[in-house]
Amino acid sequence: MDWRSLLHNALSRRERRLLSIRQNSYNANGCSDTSSGSCSGLYHDGSLVADYKLSLRFDVYGGVNYSRAVDGMASGFLSDHNWASMLGIRFVF
Repeated sequence: MDWRSLLHNALSRRERRLLSIRQNSYNANGCSDTSSGSCSGLYHDGSLVADYKLSLRFDVYGGVNYSRAVDGMASGFLSDHNWASMLGIRFVF
């Protein structure tokens, strides 16, 4: 299994993350499909987050994330990909 990650922070208010995980086959038959969690597979994840400071104590943030599992990493999943989003406001004491 190997894991690669990249973080890019263009400004202090925006951030991008990419993650990739690769798993080798641990089955005796060397499978690369969704028949078992021990088959070889890939998992990819990417996100984008933005933060905007409204005042000294308030800021607004939002982001989106996409993930996808392939072959053995997707074994047992009902869906092999997922989108998630978030939006919020923060008050700092």
